[in-house]
Amino acid sequence: MIATLLLVLVAPHVDSAIAAWAQRKERAGSGSGSLLPAALRRMARFAFLSLVIVLLGYEWALPGLTALEVDVSVIRAKALQIGLVVLVGAFLWNVVAVAVRRLDRREHQVPGAEGHAPPGSYATGDPASASRRLGQDRHPDPVGPYHSPDS
Repeated sequence: MIATLLLVLVAPHVDSAIAAWAQRKERAGSGSGSLLPAALRRMARFAFLSLVIVLLGYEWALPGLTALEVDVSVIRAKALQIGLVVLVGAFLWNVVAVAVRRLDRREHQVPGAEGHAPPGSYATGDPASASRRLGQDRHPDPVGPYHSPDS
């Protein structure tokens, strides 16, 4: 019982420390380096949350199932398999997210002295993206029931 209370009270503070650390590292790296460390930093909070859930389940569910004479070894093995699949899936999701973010950042970089205009500027003849950049993307007379102020 005390372990559960301690875990529930400490977990939000550890989570915020992990988030601050990951943001600090993300800003310091700013898109350079390997995808692996960046994806692991993005996944750190999810892994910590998974650990907290597993520990709470271990402290509360397994003793109850043992008292009901349920075979806990099968449940433990299946829970481990499911947890590994979830963590690998989350890691792969974060690898893709980091790669897409880096590609997006590279695509939207302001060109140097080459004299090329950035995509969607007045020079390319795309008035829709040029007006979005100027903040004029809202139609003055919204039509339709699905119009929201943010679109």
